[in-house]
Amino acid sequence: MLQEEGKKMPAAYESLKAVIDSMDAIIYVADMETYDLLLVNDYTRRHFGDIQGGKCWANLQQGQTGPCDFCSNNKLIGADGLPRDTYVWEFHNTLNGRWYECRDKAIIWRDGRLVRLEIATDITERKDAEERLRQQIERYDLVTAGVRDGIWDWDVPKKKVFFSARWKTMRGFSEEEVSDHEEEWSSGIHPEDAPRVFASVQAHFAGETPWFTEEYRVRRKDNTWMWVLDRGLALRDAAGRVVRMAGSETDITLRKQMEEEREKLIAELREALAKVKTLSGMLPICSHCKKIRDDKGYWNQVEIYIRDRSEAEFSHGICPDCLKKYYPEYYDKSEGQARE
Repeated sequence: MLQEEGKKMPAAYESLKAVIDSMDAIIYVADMETYDLLLVNDYTRRHFGDIQGGKCWANLQQGQTGPCDFCSNNKLIGADGLPRDTYVWEFHNTLNGRWYECRDKAIIWRDGRLVRLEIATDITERKDAEERLRQQIERYDLVTAGVRDGIWDWDVPKKKVFFSARWKTMRGFSEEEVSDHEEEWSSGIHPEDAPRVFASVQAHFAGETPWFTEEYRVRRKDNTWMWVLDRGLALRDAAGRVVRMAGSETDITLRKQMEEEREKLIAELREALAKVKTLSGMLPICSHCKKIRDDKGYWNQVEIYIRDRSEAEFSHGICPDCLKKYYPEYYDKSEGQARE
């Protein structure tokens, strides 16, 4: 059967050669037993020289003393001895340092034998781009893992969101417990805060604000509430439509608790001060000396106590009864002057 098919090859050989010489790819045909190069195209000659007739492993790789250990020959023919489907693979050429995507196929040569046809396309630029992307992703992962903030990246048209591991653990969830649906974020916002937060997002989408920035409460896994400072920036396409929005969340629960405690303390102090200013409530006063006991247990003269706890000022004098009792000579004199 293979011999019959092989008889048809000579007529098509020149047509095949014309086609492969026009292609910008390494194309060659090699004997699957001897590894002799039976045919190479012009592109291969320009990059590797006139290597037709030589061994593929000796002319297309560097430092080989025999067939390559990654040779695809054993993947091209089935157990029945017939050619398999095209085998596609990638390799890094040690001779020129380039990356290639190879498409190998066992075909019937013009003399009826099975040979290996390889078409190798240079994909070095693609591999370089993939490596740069890999490094960028690695740096991004390193940053998101190193910061204490939760990172999120929202694909707005698809309604999908990337949530960093920190974003999830801040809420008490494991990596697997949070999906990439946008409802994972929106459904966890406190009902009292949600309208304000959603309105702020829409205002940023409408271009009314340069940044999305809000402080609000979100639900943790244990149903407690956590305060977050959320900041984000929208990315638009050429038509001005929002296609993406990314940002970060900071846990500000402790700060909010401290602010709440501070406001509570200020309110209590104001209330206490108001009571003192009006001297309201029960005041402990000595029934003999008339001194007043303060909240620290000290006894103070009435005027000192009132002066320190009110806006009153004192001017000292003496009443007629005290003048008569303690200074009778002055009292009699003053009475006489009053009669005259």
